[in-house]
Amino acid sequence: MTPADFDVEVKLTSELTASERARLCSLFGEVFHRPFPEDLFLRKYRDAHTGDSLHCLAIHNQIAGAFSAVLFRYSFFGREYLFATAIDLMLQTKFRPNVALMRRMSDALYSRLAASGVAFVFSCVREEM
Repeated sequence: MTPADFDVEVKLTSELTASERARLCSLFGEVFHRPFPEDLFLRKYRDAHTGDSLHCLAIHNQIAGAFSAVLFRYSFFGREYLFATAIDLMLQTKFRPNVALMRRMSDALYSRLAASGVAFVFSCVREEM
C-alpha cells in the first residue's frame, strides 16, 4: 500500500467520535501490547494545557495509524510559549514499515501544530522503536 491509499486527517481530542476514541485505545493495545482504557485516554489527552491534544489519523477502512501531540505552556527564558510533546506514533502491523506514511502523518501533525501557534515540538523515541 502507498501513503496515497490512506486518508490522513488531524483532529482535536474533543473532535474525536466515541468510535474513534475506542479504535485509538484498541490500536494502542495492538501496537504497544498493554491496555489503554478510555478513561486513561481522556486523562492523558484532555488534561493538556488547552484541554485538548491533537491526533493525526491514518485511515484505511478504519483508523490504521495515529500520531498524537500533547500541548502545554512552557516558560522559556521568561517568556511563555506553547510547546508540544509528540507521542504514541502507531501503525497497524500489516502496514509497517511504511516510512512514507509515517512521514505524511508527521507532516500533517506538525503543520497543524504550527498553525496552532506551537513554538517547539519534542519527543523521546522508545528503545524498541
